[in-house]
Amino acid sequence: MKNFFYIIALAVVLSACDKNSLKPEIMFSDKELSYVDNMNKYSFSISQTLIESQENKGIIFSPFSIMSSLAMSDNYIQQDNLAKQFGFDKVEDMNKLFKKINDKLMEKKDGIDLSVANLFIENSNKGSNLSALIPLKDYYYAGTDSRDFKETEKVSDFVCEWIKQKTKEQIVFERVNVSDDSRYLSCNALYFSGKWDMKFAPELTKKEKFTTAPGVETEVEMMHIKDAPYIMHCEKPNCVSVNLPMGGDKYEMAIVLMKDGAELSHTIWKSLNPSKRPVSLALPKYTFESKGEMAVPGFADRYIYHGAKISVDEEGATAAAATVVGDTATAPVEFVANRPFWYVLTEKKSGLILLMGHYIPN
Repeated sequence: MKNFFYIIALAVVLSACDKNSLKPEIMFSDKELSYVDNMNKYSFSISQTLIESQENKGIIFSPFSIMSSLAMSDNYIQQDNLAKQFGFDKVEDMNKLFKKINDKLMEKKDGIDLSVANLFIENSNKGSNLSALIPLKDYYYAGTDSRDFKETEKVSDFVCEWIKQKTKEQIVFERVNVSDDSRYLSCNALYFSGKWDMKFAPELTKKEKFTTAPGVETEVEMMHIKDAPYIMHCEKPNCVSVNLPMGGDKYEMAIVLMKDGAELSHTIWKSLNPSKRPVSLALPKYTFESKGEMAVPGFADRYIYHGAKISVDEEGATAAAATVVGDTATAPVEFVANRPFWYVLTEKKSGLILLMGHYIPN
């Protein structure tokens, strides 16, 4: 393999509410957390599908962005595909959890800039289903619109501009598929920017070797943190990981180095139980993006166009994604990420995955 496969995961934090807010803390029950875990499990099934279809190519994607667009799509056409994937008996119960997650993600946190936006566009030539739009507004805070899908370029340009604005120009689509045969377009845009709680020293960044495959090396800009006193570290027989806190420890990015070319699975992800210890860390400085049509398990009847991007540097990480769905006390541990690794960005308590990938430089 000669590319990066990324996994960024953003999880809903169930910790105390923002200290500057007088609003009551948003709490999640154990049952709700079990549904979030099912959502994460589905995220890994998406990653497996992408790996199989993009062999030896880097990918990056946002499970939460994809799920949000699909959930609105299911609501509108009165199907329960996604709800069943997550184990819900009723679509309304899934909607309530999405609302709670969106509310939690929108809580203000120092050092974190995060926004989630949803838009649902009906084809004016197919009529309007006003009752179906109500849950999209109530649970997903979606803006709604009606457009003439015969004017394909105008509708495509409108969606692309909306995505560009909502992702702060991180995601730029040249065109999305618009057909007058479609009844709707279900759109999501996600933007995240966070500062490391413990920053990398720019003066230590330098060119170093990175092993992309046995016997194959390239050079990358490698960032360093020397003897960090409180980084969460975990070592298992099949992998080793560190967790880098962001936004006052409300979010974190997990960097996972698998052994013997194994893939990060949902089972392995759940088994990681890091503990604090001193770590000397080396991590590449990079930017990666990908966009295009994609297949998602259980939704062969939908058109799904998805794009995602991440930039990692000494200060922190910036990530964005967009989806359009249509019907069709010990010595420091040395952790050197100089071979392909997985990483997962989480908002810590619930573990909901928003963005995923695996790194191999081009």
